[in-house]
Amino acid sequence: MRVKIYIPIIVLFALNIYAQPVNSALKKKMEVQYKGDAQVEVGNAYVGVEMHHSSVLPERISFYYPAANSIDLSTDYFHRDTTHIMKLGLKIGGDKKEWLGTKPYEFNLTPYEVTYNDSNKKRAIKVSYKFCKDYPAAVITYKITNLENKTEAFEFYTHLETSLHTSHIYALKDKAVTCYDPAACGIYADFNDKET
Repeated sequence: MRVKIYIPIIVLFALNIYAQPVNSALKKKMEVQYKGDAQVEVGNAYVGVEMHHSSVLPERISFYYPAANSIDLSTDYFHRDTTHIMKLGLKIGGDKKEWLGTKPYEFNLTPYEVTYNDSNKKRAIKVSYKFCKDYPAAVITYKITNLENKTEAFEFYTHLETSLHTSHIYALKDKAVTCYDPAACGIYADFNDKET
């Protein structure tokens, strides 16, 4: 028996947003499929995500408007590929927890969307990053499919850093108030510092 688990996680930085509409013919024309070690940078005019070594885990989320800040834990530009700002874990039944993103994933890329795919004999994972047309926001979707012919319990773990670095002096701003809105499936981080 196959069971699909859809876990939409939306990283919101504005209210009432919608993912950018996609013209399927244009998307197919612009889409790049890749397997191997790559650096991916994708986004819109307001926000972008940077990932290294074809990992689903971002090293940096950059905001360009209304303020140029970034979620970034690196202290050295040339070694920024070693500091992920997100962690993902999956536990299936009685198995040990698997940390996702530690190896390269195959991906499909357009200038405004990237979708990563990985599978083994027990599960298939699809992680998509899409960007809103007119807002500084990203929509991250996780689709996990049970590939075994038996029912299993799936536990999915997520963690996203919310500390910001300012662009002008790269000062760390780690005092934020976060809250979860179940109606929008959104996690909000509010910074009271005027530089953010």
